[in-house]
Amino acid sequence: MKIVYRKSRLLGEVLVLLIASSLVVSAQTIQWKGHVWNVNGGDGIGDAAAGAQIKGSAKNVEVDADGCLHLKISGTGAGATGAEIFSADKIGFGSIYYVLEGPLTSMQKSVVASGFVYGPAAHVGKDGENELDIEFSRWNWTAGNINADFTFYPNTGEAARKASYEENFLLDLNGGTVVTCRIDWSSTEVTASIWSGVVPPTASVGTALKTHTYKGDAKTIPQSACPMMFNLWTYGAYPTEGVDIVVRDFRVLTTKRAKGGEDGEFGQ
Repeated sequence: MKIVYRKSRLLGEVLVLLIASSLVVSAQTIQWKGHVWNVNGGDGIGDAAAGAQIKGSAKNVEVDADGCLHLKISGTGAGATGAEIFSADKIGFGSIYYVLEGPLTSMQKSVVASGFVYGPAAHVGKDGENELDIEFSRWNWTAGNINADFTFYPNTGEAARKASYEENFLLDLNGGTVVTCRIDWSSTEVTASIWSGVVPPTASVGTALKTHTYKGDAKTIPQSACPMMFNLWTYGAYPTEGVDIVVRDFRVLTTKRAKGGEDGEFGQ
């Protein structure tokens, strides 16, 4: 999607409290799937210039008894709030796998649900750099009849290039509400894939409903480890009803250390 938007980031330290469910919660952090996540507790999400920007709310981020993460839009109109989290640690080269459930391909025209690598959350580059997106949205009908997109941004210092790769498309889940997403990231290529339903983390891209591999270099592909981010927000129009998107699983299998990242497997 050819939109330059600013994703919020939180600064400062927070107090972490441990509760019986093993969920670590404070005003603006949670622990989920082996990571500490910073929670947007009141900053605007998305592109203010596009209009109808909503703010994040910690009340819209919840881990249920089954360990699934809920991201919600609550309320309607200008008073609505969305959800946004990003990992406190940084993810390097490898496979980033997650499973989403909800009305992803049939949401209100302005709602955006995303799972993506985003370096600027930890000051790794700036907006328009170090970002690898899989997004579900109709983008308020500004891009035609679509409901999803892949967008890859370049390495630090290369924002003037704009997006290295971008594709908008229409997905048909045949009434389904569950998708598996995976971002395979190395120093020379990025593959984004979406499957209908739940598939294993190592599923072949040949079985994906939608996939694309972008081959690039150290300028067009992020080279540094970056936080992972999930968010739910609106673009260009306020929501008219609430939305609940569930992240049922999240795993990262790293194969080679990116600059500033760690080797090994985590997020199980």
